[in-house]
Amino acid sequence: GATVCRRHAPGCAACPFSSDCSAYKQGLQAQIPLTKKQKPLPIKRTQMLLLYNQRREVLLLKRPPVGIWPNLWSLPECDPEQNPAQWCQHHLGLRTQHWHDWQAFQHQFSHFKLLVQPRVAFIEETAARVMDDQDSKWVYKQTGKKLAIAAPINRLLNAFSSWSEENLSNV
Repeated sequence: GATVCRRHAPGCAACPFSSDCSAYKQGLQAQIPLTKKQKPLPIKRTQMLLLYNQRREVLLLKRPPVGIWPNLWSLPECDPEQNPAQWCQHHLGLRTQHWHDWQAFQHQFSHFKLLVQPRVAFIEETAARVMDDQDSKWVYKQTGKKLAIAAPINRLLNAFSSWSEENLSNV
């Protein structure tokens, strides 16, 4: 029965149980079984920071081994309530300027939706504390393709490459 009894394409003529089937007898094959109503997924919010230096390199940080995108390279993130310039100064030791907000987008995971607000900023100086090492890297355009990066981060890096060509001709 289960191989021929499908809600969207019931094969009642081939079903060995059609004579005993209450859905078939009542003409309700298209409505039974009922679909479960899915609970709305919770929404989490974050700011993803595209921090670039004078060479148009963008800072990537290695994600922790647990949580979303474990051990992948990603953009720095801060809570939506936090001031990103202050967060950068406090957590990365970097001074920023020329902030630009890009259009927010949503990325869906199996158990929640992530609402991302991309924010772009120029790094005034490269602090010795944030250098290429095992947990942080400065990447230029396509060099990020050699790293393990989640698809939404890769799209943001590609968008930055185009944006920087249009907007940073003097840098």
